[in-house]
Amino acid sequence: MLIIPKVSIIIPVYNGEQFLERCLESVSSQTYKNIEIIIINDGSTDNTKNICELYLQKEPRARVIHKKNGGVSISRNIGLDLAIGEYIYFVDADDYVLQNGIERLVNKAIRNLADLVVAEYYVAYDTKKTKISPLNIKKSNDFLCSILSGKNHSALWNKLFSRRLFDEIKFPADVCYIEDKVLISQILMTYQPKIDFLNAPVYVYWQYEQSVTNSNDRRVMDILAAHINIESYLDEFTVDENIRTAFASSTYSCLWFILTTVDKQFLEEAVIIAKQHIEDMRKYRKYSALSPKVRFLLLSLKLPVGIAIPAIKTMRKGLDQLSSARRQARR
Repeated sequence: MLIIPKVSIIIPVYNGEQFLERCLESVSSQTYKNIEIIIINDGSTDNTKNICELYLQKEPRARVIHKKNGGVSISRNIGLDLAIGEYIYFVDADDYVLQNGIERLVNKAIRNLADLVVAEYYVAYDTKKTKISPLNIKKSNDFLCSILSGKNHSALWNKLFSRRLFDEIKFPADVCYIEDKVLISQILMTYQPKIDFLNAPVYVYWQYEQSVTNSNDRRVMDILAAHINIESYLDEFTVDENIRTAFASSTYSCLWFILTTVDKQFLEEAVIIAKQHIEDMRKYRKYSALSPKVRFLLLSLKLPVGIAIPAIKTMRKGLDQLSSARRQARR
């Protein structure tokens, strides 16, 4: 008997009028037909609501939820609560799915009894598309190390999930940036799912200047919140030294990035959060070979906030001057 499981496709959107129609059309035109399409309009203030309502009139497999703005994690959780499919697939509203993407993912999952299928994808910028092939790592702990270290992308849209992986896990409501890294880390630690890889692209991830989080955006500090969430799961679910090493290296690199790039209006808040996080990270210190620059940063964070902030500002000024000198030297 031919098995045709339902796939729940969850699409959160906020002010997505520029690309939403392209995204929805790519989902409707999938060669795999047994899908439900759950669109969560997260309090958009542009024409997104009208686009969604028009889409409903021509797509009977779709449902739309209009809600107050609360962030992508809450939107996806609403989608998970509504989903009835045996598989879950997430799409971002400014990207699109290749026409046979869902079919290829489902076939791979069924054929190899996989709980999580990871596929190739394209990164697009202007007219250029580059195919990305994830590292084929099938053991859960090793795959988690690759996610924590950044060797494999934590993005959701190149992955098909078995519905059971969300029985006890949801997106962290307080994290709206790299929330996918938190979720996948929790899934891998909790369920140790069977992982398989699809050597074919299923998705086109568009990069736009306005869509990239920058240092002026307070969301960059969600990186700290994300690592705090992951740490709580590490303490509960694993003693694997490779995972702890990957986590420690990732955390210290992120601390450096945040405190040297976050806009100065958020620096004090970032320092206060980082100081607490560093205390919680003491038990991981032995797992990471700290560079001199990170050691200096950690020493600065040991100081009272009123002294730590000027020290970090001085360090940032020195880094800016060094970068400027290097740019001049290359001319």
